[in-house]
Amino acid sequence: MRKMNFILTLLYISIFSYGQSSKLDISIKEANMLLYMPNYSWKLVDYQKGNLTQYIFKRESINNKSGSDIIPAIMIYIDDAREYKQDITTYSMWKQKPFMEKGVKVDKILTWNDIDYPLSYTNSLFYKCHYTADNIEHILYMIHIINKRNKGIQIYMDITKDVDEQYIGEFMAVLKSIKEQK
Repeated sequence: MRKMNFILTLLYISIFSYGQSSKLDISIKEANMLLYMPNYSWKLVDYQKGNLTQYIFKRESINNKSGSDIIPAIMIYIDDAREYKQDITTYSMWKQKPFMEKGVKVDKILTWNDIDYPLSYTNSLFYKCHYTADNIEHILYMIHIINKRNKGIQIYMDITKDVDEQYIGEFMAVLKSIKEQK
């Protein structure tokens, strides 16, 4: 009888947990977008809804070679992009302008036509950038998207250069997981 109860319990758990999303699946409802965090080291630390909705995720700290704690961040902003009439180039130019004025330099630009493009959205642009703050070199991945519902989506992934090589896989996993909800 005990064995039968155990088997029934396992069956119940497997039936009712099948198809349920993991805590690593993140729904960005304002953008009609899904993404997947690569591990439990990432946490949502700030969410603000409004004309410019923001989601800020931070990773548990990483110790670099000099013993400093590095905290990578993924920042997602959603706004109304109707005025851009699906023109991703103009949208992107306006959204990156404040960064360029603060010294951010673009190293690489990818479009949906490039073979190594990490996103499933076609109306989007990907930039690999760098900047220096407090004498620390940073890598900034900047992604701009206008979805089918005219929502502008800005994604910024920030990490220091000294740990980028080790942790870029986590950023790329997030980027490759991004999908528009149906």
